This record gives sequence, C-alpha cells and structure tokens, in this order.
Amino acid sequence: MKRILLFTLSIPLFLSAQVLTVDQSQLSFGSVNELTTDSLPLVITNTSASPVTVNQLKFYTTYNSSPFSTSETNFTIAANGNKTIYVKFNPEHNIQHNSEMVIKHTANSGFTSVDLIGQGTYSKVYYS
Repeated sequence: MKRILLFTLSIPLFLSAQVLTVDQSQLSFGSVNELTTDSLPLVITNTSASPVTVNQLKFYTTYNSSPFSTSETNFTIAANGNKTIYVKFNPEHNIQHNSEMVIKHTANSGFTSVDLIGQGTYSKVYYS
C-alpha cells in the first residue's frame, strides 16, 4: 500500500520534468571590445514526444541595455528534435557581464536557463 501511495505521489514529478535541455549550461565569451560582436552556438533539445514552441528568449539588462542577444526568439522544435541558435555578445561597458538567458516555451514544464559570461573592454588604450 505504501508503494502505491509513493508511486502516485511521484507521478507529478515526472510530468513536470524539463522538456527543453541545452548542450551547455554556461556560455563564456571571454574579452570582447565594444567595436566587435562575438557569438557562440547553443543547441536546444526537445526531449518530449510533442513539438515545443519557444516563444521568448529573455535576456536581462545592464545599464538599460543587454549585451547579449540572438536573432531568433520565436521558433518550434520538433518532437525529440533540436535547434542550434547563436547567442551574441556585444558589450557597451568596460565591465564583467554575468547574466542569464531564460528560454520560455509552451510546454508544461519549467523554463530552461543558460548562464552568460563575458568581459567587456574598450578598444582605446586610455580606458585600459
């Protein structure tokens, strides 16, 4: 009887597991100056048997702008499929950026996040 109760209570845990996974939990861009843009690939995998629509890639801001971005923000990943996106880093400030990208989607599970790190530098020697 205890096993049946334990199994019944654990079913919601399996149903709410992450549907989208990423091949890297962190993207590290290194040092990039304000005149250039660097980009890194990220593979997003749909582990479910149904298509999942990503409806937003949310980036957080530093000083009212986000140094991180991507050109694709709305797309569908086929069942058991994957999609490669390129995350860009273009800093405006001479600081260490440590932020998150949150992958929001239509599946009934928690959103997926990726840690984003990059050092912004200025191209002119004066600011070194």
